[in-house]
Amino acid sequence: MPISDTRNSVFSTAALVAGTLALSMSAASADQHDTSTSSETAPATASDATASAQQPASSASPGQAREAIIEGFMEIPLVAILAAQPSGTPEPAKDSDCQDRFGPYSGKVVDVAFEIDMKKNVMIAKTNVDGSEADLHAVSIPGTYTFISQNLPKALQEAGFTQEIFSVRTDFSDEAFHLIGKLDDSTVCLLTNIPLGG
Repeated sequence: MPISDTRNSVFSTAALVAGTLALSMSAASADQHDTSTSSETAPATASDATASAQQPASSASPGQAREAIIEGFMEIPLVAILAAQPSGTPEPAKDSDCQDRFGPYSGKVVDVAFEIDMKKNVMIAKTNVDGSEADLHAVSIPGTYTFISQNLPKALQEAGFTQEIFSVRTDFSDEAFHLIGKLDDSTVCLLTNIPLGG
């Protein structure tokens, strides 16, 4: 895939998820610790998923998937740092500034654990970035299981990060993780596992 196409794909995903989160949060309860929000924002396609041979904790067959609790764990390396406007529009001229600002996190491996209750249509995910753990909440993006943070640990906030996004297709392929940081008032930086030109 050409570099320009890869870059646009990364930012399209991030912008779509961020926009979806904004809509879902505007209608959500002020209590962000209420885990019931996961069921309210579960993907519309969750009932179509089957238990993956790579990731599930159960041995459910496709016909039993609706009854299964699927648990998964992934280790995702951060291999690229890209700049964008807060709207998601790429800012390649500022890539080097983002790389200077967040370079120490390049190459870090993010641990992602998730649980999907097919019967209750409830999904949760937890991440560990450089020793800092965060809870991610489900948002509805067709064809995927997608999770986004509402709050980050203090250590990540102090490092300049504002949000985490994790997504994987409903067949558990094409996992993507984006760690978003603030460069300045008009620029954000995305640390991602999707390599340029990959």
